[in-house]
Amino acid sequence: MSARTRNLWRSLHLWLAVLAAIPLLVTGVTGVLLAYVEPIEQWLEPEVFAVEATGEALRPSVIAARLRSAYPDATLHHVGVPSSPPDYPYTVFASAPGAEGRERFMLFADPYTGTVQQRSDRGPMQVVEAIHRNLTFGQAGRYWVSGSSILLIAISIIGVYLWWPMRANTVRRMVRRRDAMNWHMVTGLLVLPVLALIALTGVTLTFNKQVIPFLYAVTNSPQMPEPPRVELQNEAALSLAEAVQAVERKLPQAQITAFSDRKHADLSLIHI
Repeated sequence: MSARTRNLWRSLHLWLAVLAAIPLLVTGVTGVLLAYVEPIEQWLEPEVFAVEATGEALRPSVIAARLRSAYPDATLHHVGVPSSPPDYPYTVFASAPGAEGRERFMLFADPYTGTVQQRSDRGPMQVVEAIHRNLTFGQAGRYWVSGSSILLIAISIIGVYLWWPMRANTVRRMVRRRDAMNWHMVTGLLVLPVLALIALTGVTLTFNKQVIPFLYAVTNSPQMPEPPRVELQNEAALSLAEAVQAVERKLPQAQITAFSDRKHADLSLIHI
């Protein structure tokens, strides 16, 4: 590799890193915070997230009935079920008809008492999650973060390409000379697998409709079955609480992790 070609690749490596730095730094910091979301929320908002064990925890079907009774007109988009024994409330993303279209809000249900609280504004960690997902710029922000992840992949490939001719004795030079460039190369090589995995999964989450079928085709894996469509005959549909209770009876050893009751949907969605 000539000196001119190497300088060209080094400049490209540098400027791609500068372009990707801000969104990747923001998503990295917010990702670390989200890894500890439950203890952080319990520390920041104990009035909402602190749970006191006052006996045996209520079953998810009972909580579902309490939520539906308290908010009969709401659409429960996602109900997160705490782990057992619960030390965190049920968290619910919901919406209901309002004066200006559908109003979105959050509900919190105590797993021991069944008490339901509502919050219309986003809490601190919901803001952090929004920043992590799309930098608060909606779909455009998702594309920005995904584009930065693609740049990260390109930066990693160029970095390995630049290091390869200098690979001999890299660690020895780093230790003996204490050269910043050698430290940069060794550190980059060590974190490369993790960075590549983060970048690839980030791109997959953004373009899942295009990437997931491609991955199924490449790996020759069976695709996930689609939820069945239910056609009601003469019998009335089960309520959300009844549907969750049916799962509890059918799979008594299973741990329900989430459920939802989407209006005008063919069935409730229950994750175990």
